[in-house]
Formats: sequence, structure tokens, C-alpha cells
Amino acid sequence: MENIKDLLKAKIKSIYIQSYEYERFQAKIVQIAGELGKELYFFNDAKGLFKFKNKNFKAQDEEDIIEVLENMKPNAIYVFEEVHSYFSDERVVNRFKYYIRELKNSHMIFFCSILNIPKELEKEIVLVDLPLPNIKDLDKLANYLTREFEVKAEITETLLKSLLGLTIKEATNAISYAIVKNGKLTIDEIDILVSQKEQIIKKSGFLEYYHPNENLDSIGGLDKLKEWLKIRQKAFLPYAKKYKLQAPKGIMLLGIPGTGKSLSAKAVASAWKMPLLRLDFGKIFGGVVGESESNIREAIKIAEGLSPCILWIDEIEKGLSGLNSSGDSGVSSRVFGTFLTWMQEKQSEVFVIATANNISNLPPELLRKGRFDEIFFVDLPVFEERKEIIEITLKNLEQNSVNIDEIAKLTVGFSGAEIVEVINEALFNVFDGNDKKPILKTRDIKEVIKDFYPLSTTMKENILSLRKWAQARTKLASKYENSEEITTNSTPKLKQEINNIFMEE
Repeated sequence: MENIKDLLKAKIKSIYIQSYEYERFQAKIVQIAGELGKELYFFNDAKGLFKFKNKNFKAQDEEDIIEVLENMKPNAIYVFEEVHSYFSDERVVNRFKYYIRELKNSHMIFFCSILNIPKELEKEIVLVDLPLPNIKDLDKLANYLTREFEVKAEITETLLKSLLGLTIKEATNAISYAIVKNGKLTIDEIDILVSQKEQIIKKSGFLEYYHPNENLDSIGGLDKLKEWLKIRQKAFLPYAKKYKLQAPKGIMLLGIPGTGKSLSAKAVASAWKMPLLRLDFGKIFGGVVGESESNIREAIKIAEGLSPCILWIDEIEKGLSGLNSSGDSGVSSRVFGTFLTWMQEKQSEVFVIATANNISNLPPELLRKGRFDEIFFVDLPVFEERKEIIEITLKNLEQNSVNIDEIAKLTVGFSGAEIVEVINEALFNVFDGNDKKPILKTRDIKEVIKDFYPLSTTMKENILSLRKWAQARTKLASKYENSEEITTNSTPKLKQEINNIFMEE
């Protein structure tokens, strides 16, 4: 808001604010108008024009937006609320352009929930970002609400942090709900506040709040990746800033499906004790003009409001599939450009983890140094890593009657997810449906392997091509270079080998 005040003092004629926090903005602009000695008018399509004076709103004669523009007064601030829909009318856009230039010591402020600045007005309008409330803002709000409800309050920093990422209106609703439900606002109400926040964030449609149970020990193999993450975690320690350690920007995990890329994102959030937001890049794109650009800005704003946090973008290449298409009028390029600029320049402690299976769909700009701290290639697990994956899976299932080495030898070409699926399938086969604990044997898992066709069966050429591409461009997530020949149980030779083992038994 200080920025807006400075722009008005600098005689900037038109400002565009994309935000949902109209009440917060309105309270501040009233204060600023008073300090600058300006008359203040508000226009929206539902009520027409109102003048704010002596703490009251007085209706004016002008109800049509063209009338308002034609009768604008000097030395005044005009706030146009949610008028972005008018920008589809070329006649109205041209009127705005003309009257912005004709303003005499007056100003237009466009306050809209959707970012939609017409091309004709881009050079006339200054875009201003209204950040989400910080700890100080939320502290004032929480104290005000507890006084209003006359309840016991123990407002700690931990409690306030649970509200980060919400607008003032959303935080008001969450706090009010917690107070009404439990009759107080203390650390005991944090679970209620977080639950409310999750629902609010999920409503956006493109962001989801995760509570991962996984940690780095849940991942079999990928030792180089895990070591890198443990070292970079130090950047978030209290003394890191003192010694100029910069918070890491993020990592890109490229590789074969089912090799632990998504699991790694969840494990990092748990290990670093940070909130995890999953961004569905495909759902960023909306049908309304300006909606897609607003969505990516909103997603970034929420992530920064929650910082330090992890922003996980799963299968990012799917969300960027329309980038080279001529049918979206450049929307994909603008959304992608906004994201890239933010990645390059961000100062907030938002660690981005992007995963991708198909490198051919990734634009070169995304892979350029400076966007991500590191790009890791996640390959199929080698023998030692398969042993780890099998061991972790059996431990979680409380099974200890399986020859891990033997199963690891028979699962060449299997991804981690496929190994877990094989073991789970075997457990289902031995479960009788009663209260007796099923005991999983080596033979049971081998029976499933015999008829299981891993992804590498049909993706052998893709995997070899991906490995070749990654050699000079990425860092291996594993400490082992995979030199195993991809010969899966789809080949008659391996099927016969498994059959021979059964015959020997």
C-alpha cells in the first residue's frame, strides 16, 4: 500500500491491482486518499458510482461506466472494482485510454480478481501486486477477533504461521470458525485452522495442500539426490543468512515413471518440516480471458505466503503441452513466462520440485541454469537399490520371510513403483481374509513376477534414449550408473529361467 501511495504522489494516472482482498484494499485507500487530500469514488457494475466522504458512501447520479468516465472530476481517485469484463468491448477500452490521458491530477485504480489488461492499455497502466497478509497483519486480526468474541487467546507465532497463505477474509473465516467450535484461540486450535486452510487452498482448483508421511529413509537408492538435499537443507537454518547462504531455488527430477520422483518431493517436505503444496500446472489454464495469468500469479502468491515451503509440480511437461500451439493466443507462453521470471528472480524461501517423464515436451528455457539449482536424472534402480526398495517395502508390511537378494535379481528393469506393486499383489494372493496374519514367502513374489510386465518392456528404446540425453546434461540421482541390460520377463529366456527356479523348488 505504501507503493500505491508513492505512485499516486508521483502523479501516476492509472494503477491495476489483481487481488481478492477488496476490504483490506478499501480500508487502506480511504486512508491514503485522506492523507493526499483527494476525493474518493468507487464504481462497480452492481451499484454504479459512490462517493466516500465522512466515513459514508453517497450514491452519485452516474450508473453507466461511460458516464463515469465522461464526468470525472479533478483531484480525485476513482476505484473501478471488477471491471475487467468491460475490456472485451473495444469502445470502452478506447474511452479508458482517452480519459486516462486527459486526467487532471486525478487517478484511476482498477481493482480486479482477474488480471486482464488490454493490449491498448498496457503502456498506460502500472501493475501493482498486493501481497497476502504477513504475520504482523494476522496477529492484529487474531487479537481483534478474540476481543470481538470475548474468548481466551494465546496467540503464538506457530498459530499465526498456520494461517499464512490466506487472504484477510479467509483468515477471518478460519479464526472465527475455530473460536466458535472450541470457544478459544490457542495452540490447540491449530489443527482446525490448518484444516480450514487446506479446504480454502484446494478450492482454487490448481493447488493442493499435502501432509506427507514419507521421509528420506522411505526412498530406496537415489543416494546422490538425498545427499544433495541434506546439504541444501542447511540454507534454512537460523545462521545461514548471517553467512550469506542463499536459499536454494529448486530441483528438476527427470526420468522414468515410477522411479521415486514424486516420492522424493513428499519426502523432502517431511524431512525439511515444511508445508507441501502440489501445483497442477494443467489446471492453471482457464477459459476466461486473463484467468490463466491470474491463476499462476495467485499460485505464486499463495506459495510465497506459506514460505518457507515446498512447491511440487508433478509431470510439468503435461501442463506445458500447449506451449508451442498456435491455438491459445499466446496464453501458455505468458503463463510459462511468468513462472520462469519468478523462478529466476524469486527471493522467497519457496523450494520448487518439478518432475518430468518426457523431456521432448520440455522447453529449453526451463532447463537453463539459473532456473533450478540442479537437474537430476532418475534411472531404473540397480541391484543394490532394488534390494533397498524391497527391504523398505517388506519392513512396512512387517514381513521378514523373503529372500531379498533373490527377488532383486529377478526384477531387472523394474521401477521402484513396480517392485512395490509386485509385493503388494503377492500379499493379496496369500491373504485368506481372516484375522490370521498372512506370511509372505519368496515363492509368492516370484509367482507374481512371472506374469508381470514392467514398463521397460515397451519403453526400452525410450529409456536408452533418455539415458543418452541425460549423460551430459544432468546429474545422476543415484550413486550407481545403471549398466544393466534391460531384459524383462517379457522375453521367453527370462520366463524360462523363472519357470526353472519353480521346478527346482
